[in-house]
Amino acid sequence: MRRMRYFIWTFSAAVILGGCTKEHEAPTASNPLDTGRVPPTPKIESVIVGNRRVTLTWTVDDTLAISKYNIFRSDSADADYRLVGSSSIRTYTDRGLVNGKRYF
Repeated sequence: MRRMRYFIWTFSAAVILGGCTKEHEAPTASNPLDTGRVPPTPKIESVIVGNRRVTLTWTVDDTLAISKYNIFRSDSADADYRLVGSSSIRTYTDRGLVNGKRYF
């Protein structure tokens, strides 16, 4: 009887294939919101102070068709401003304020 030897080899191989045959292309659709212009600064028209609230009304050049305004507030002129609300119209009432306290 003949003895046979078996050799078992285990191979692990990872083949990573990649590549792109196309050249870089410019986007096919333009971003209608990217006009390259910074929106104009709103002009405050009125500030109505009430009990624990203030109502702001402003005007702005409407050539950019702005659809939403974000309202930010700070306790100090030098501190970070935080988002307190947003409005789709040119008025906003900030509620929950402390009477007699100055806000920026």
